[in-house]
Formats: sequence, C-alpha cells, structure tokens
Amino acid sequence: MSDRVHLVSIVRPRPEFFDKAVENLSQYAQYVEANEPSCLQFQFFRRKREDGADDIVFIEQFKDMAALQVHTSSPASQALKKGASEEESLLAPPDTTVIQPIGGFAQRS
Repeated sequence: MSDRVHLVSIVRPRPEFFDKAVENLSQYAQYVEANEPSCLQFQFFRRKREDGADDIVFIEQFKDMAALQVHTSSPASQALKKGASEEESLLAPPDTTVIQPIGGFAQRS
C-alpha cells in the first residue's frame, strides 16, 4: 500500500467572496508548487450547488503524511486560513476528507 495521502475538501465561500477566494487560492497554489515538492497535486474546481451558489472543491495529493503536515503548518497555509476567518468569508468550515484510491487511473501519458 502506498504512503500517499489523498484529500478532497469542499469550501463554501460567501458569494461576495468567491472571486477573492479564487484569487487567493491561485496565489497559494503558486506558493505550494514552488515550495512544497512533496505536494504532488493541488487543484481546485468550481461546483455549482442546487441553490445556485458556488463551492470550491479541492483535490490534493501528498507524498506521505509528513508532507501533509508540512503543507498544513506552513506560514502560507496559516495566513490563508487566518484571512478567511478574519473576513468571515466562508459559510461553513471546510469539509475535508482523506480518501483512498481503490480503482481507475489518474492520467494518461
């Protein structure tokens, strides 16, 4: 069994903060890509809810649990969380789940 850690997170920003959240996350993604080589995947997607509002869905993959701990404890991660909290920009706390692959494939060459 692989040591890799896979996460899915759903973030529900207030509608008036959606664009700012995407902008902040885009900058954060650049930081992660440049500074966290053990973060193997960091993508986020728009999901339209039935009520018409937008969620942000993250798919993340880390080399191992230590890499996840580096990611979540980084100053950039802490600043992102603090900013969202201070702005009260989320409708609810993020819903994060560790998942394990059981079939299929991730990409084709």
